[in-house]
Amino acid sequence: MLANVQQSLRNKVDELQANVKFLEEYKNACLLAITETWLKDHDLQSDLRIDGFGEPVRLDRDPTVTGKSLGGGLALYVNRSWCGNVIVRESLCAPDIELLSVSLRPFYLPREFAQLFVTLVYIHPKANVDNAVRAITRTVLQLQALSPDAPNFIMGDFNNCKPGKHLGNFHQYVTCATRLNTCLDLCYGSIKGASLGASDHNTVYLVPSYKSVLKRHKPERRLVPVWTEESIGRLQDCYACTDWDLFKNSCKTVDEITETVSDYVKFCEELCDMGTYKELQKQVRKEIKLAKQQYKDRVENLFSTGSARPAWEGVKSLLVTQPHKSNISLNVMSDHDLANELNIYSDRFNVHDFSNELSAFMSAAPVPDSTVTVHVDQERVQRVFQRVKERKSPGPDGIGGRVLRNCAEQLAGIFSFIFSWSLQTHSVPRLWKDSIIVPVPKNKCTKTLNDFRPVALTSLVMKSFERIVKDELMNTVQANLDPLQFAYRAGRGVDDAIITLINMIVAHLEEAKSFVRLLFIDFTSAFNYETKHIHQHDKDETMARLSLLHTSSCAYALLPRR
Repeated sequence: MLANVQQSLRNKVDELQANVKFLEEYKNACLLAITETWLKDHDLQSDLRIDGFGEPVRLDRDPTVTGKSLGGGLALYVNRSWCGNVIVRESLCAPDIELLSVSLRPFYLPREFAQLFVTLVYIHPKANVDNAVRAITRTVLQLQALSPDAPNFIMGDFNNCKPGKHLGNFHQYVTCATRLNTCLDLCYGSIKGASLGASDHNTVYLVPSYKSVLKRHKPERRLVPVWTEESIGRLQDCYACTDWDLFKNSCKTVDEITETVSDYVKFCEELCDMGTYKELQKQVRKEIKLAKQQYKDRVENLFSTGSARPAWEGVKSLLVTQPHKSNISLNVMSDHDLANELNIYSDRFNVHDFSNELSAFMSAAPVPDSTVTVHVDQERVQRVFQRVKERKSPGPDGIGGRVLRNCAEQLAGIFSFIFSWSLQTHSVPRLWKDSIIVPVPKNKCTKTLNDFRPVALTSLVMKSFERIVKDELMNTVQANLDPLQFAYRAGRGVDDAIITLINMIVAHLEEAKSFVRLLFIDFTSAFNYETKHIHQHDKDETMARLSLLHTSSCAYALLPRR
């Protein structure tokens, strides 16, 4: 409720109390926003209380600032059943504007919002409009910096001020005259859409029409298999009774045995799930049959008691079918074209052939004294499979984390054989190279291909294989790593880097006439910038310059000796 009470709120408290008691619109209102309260410092909060609402958040006019002893003043009542957390963010009393901003955290708020802001404004008819607009804009920017996604509402008596064009994406909700033929009491908000109920010069009734994301989107149904102890036991027995030597002897290549074993693992999983699915389907059919019988008995009971109308309605609900509504989504680009465009865009930097650079690097690299051999035994594969999370989504091979974790003992033998074969032949199965790429939007409004982040869903078996190889590589190169490297190393983090840096600084500053210079550089995709119309001999130099120029942050500090 937005009201301009005029000539003191003290005379209107009893009327507001009666409206809250007998009118549902006032009783269920979340906020009572009141302008021109004409209150003074000696007016007690206890005299202004309204049942069901907390004590008003006030901003009384300061005569020493405005030069006026009467008029003005703002007050905001918050319904206790709607919100109990109110924080004053801005309180401004100036010659041209009176402004009061609060942040609210209601008991129920859509999940996409952390809080909401409400700003109450009073601008007298002879105020400087430009100064008032600058004050409102400055407050809005401060609130948006505090919480960019929070809904922001600005309401009050604006008189001759129209700040709409300075508020950017804000929408004005009041569209009818609030005093004679003019609209003086306005309400701006960052949420588009509001319905106006009743209004006059004193009161504006606004009904919100925003719907949360959960209510706007239709519910999506997914079939999730329920694994019981019985189904897990059947699956383990199925793998334990399998003659894996048959796969080893019949397959001639790594790709062939990988695809065959993966298909067999999925087949056994579906076979064990099918028994549980049939039992549940049988139980559902039994319950449906029982419900139909009960409904039939109820309809017959209505006919026998003489209630013909509800009985015929029940019969019509059984006979009449609703027309099927097809959901048609119109896209500017088809799914096939969008996938091709995303593939071309994501692969736009892989146009250079690095075979010459790779050959030069391999020839310059020192030859190791002994060849590192990765031993893949059954117990090691079993331990890695048991560490896989059950809720991990399967990759292109269709083997999920629940199968690998619960059947690690039965599957470790055949997969350890495949891992060893892959290392001996220096080849990775093609099935494990494929990934399911999901383009995830970076923000709410996706306009270009750069607004999508490609997220890859790879095989869990391949991830386990990579973990085994990675452990062997880390054991081999651990002694050659830089001791000052803290990123991408287990047991090290930002705290270790800070402590090491502080220790080095303090140890250096203990020397006489010493100082420390620190340079922090954070590159933003330094090697992903496109270079067009550049000659081949200038390409390396240009990429180096771009790497130094395109930085997101660069700090330089000089620490004197203490």
